[in-house]
Amino acid sequence: MFIAISSIARSQEITRNNVFLEVGGASMFYSINYERLLFNNTERNLSVRFGQMFLILKNDGINRYMISFPVGVSYLKRINKNFFEAGISVSTIYDTYDLAGINEEILDTVQDFIIMPSIRSGIRHQPYNNGFYWNALIQFSMVAFGDIDNFQPQYTAFPFISIGLGYSFR
Repeated sequence: MFIAISSIARSQEITRNNVFLEVGGASMFYSINYERLLFNNTERNLSVRFGQMFLILKNDGINRYMISFPVGVSYLKRINKNFFEAGISVSTIYDTYDLAGINEEILDTVQDFIIMPSIRSGIRHQPYNNGFYWNALIQFSMVAFGDIDNFQPQYTAFPFISIGLGYSFR
């Protein structure tokens, strides 16, 4: 009887680990992330996440290399089968490109640093057992960017849509 009660209780535990691909969102383009739910609560929870993006963009002879490290925290509240998600994230993005691709007389490499704090909210599916995870969020981001050697940031703000798809496990 103890085994039956123990297995029923275990089946009602929420999966607490997520590995997912996020398109848009915290790093502008995409990121691969790991997220951990901090509590074994099926109604309310708090999650922390970190990720990474590496991107090579080629345009008109310019090779641009971007690397990003997003981190964030989210509050989750159950609504029927899914969760309402609200959170904050911050992403640091290093952007490097060579101006020689524009004009061969200029032999300068530009190294920009971008800081992108965001507030996010939307819906997510967090399974009880190992399985498919997804979320869809709207995020409002402030972007501060400038030269990495003499960071005097310029600011802009805009909304993003974020879609995350991945796998949840215990």
